[in-house]
Amino acid sequence: MQPSDTKQRLDLGRLLRMQAMVTRAAQVEATYQAGQALVRAYLSPRDEMLKILEPDALAELRAECQRLFPDIEDPGGFSTTLPRVTSARLAAAAHEAATQAQNASGMDSRTHR
Repeated sequence: MQPSDTKQRLDLGRLLRMQAMVTRAAQVEATYQAGQALVRAYLSPRDEMLKILEPDALAELRAECQRLFPDIEDPGGFSTTLPRVTSARLAAAAHEAATQAQNASGMDSRTHR
């Protein structure tokens, strides 16, 4: 018997793998060295979730996902010509991505360090 509701057809295994990815990202220390990797570790499952929620029948869930898990700008790589500027940019991006990943995983960002 095929599920009649689009929401029932969501691949549970896929969702659990994405949850594990976010949980692992939430546990990474937010340093400038991890900045770009943390942003990508947060964005990858977020973007995957938005693809899953593309059908019109899931528009309400998609809007909720976009509201709860906002987009983060990729900070780019480290520049040896402007080390202080890029270190600060990468540190800020790492902190934002770690906080968002912690929120997405259900961790309390105030107590996780």
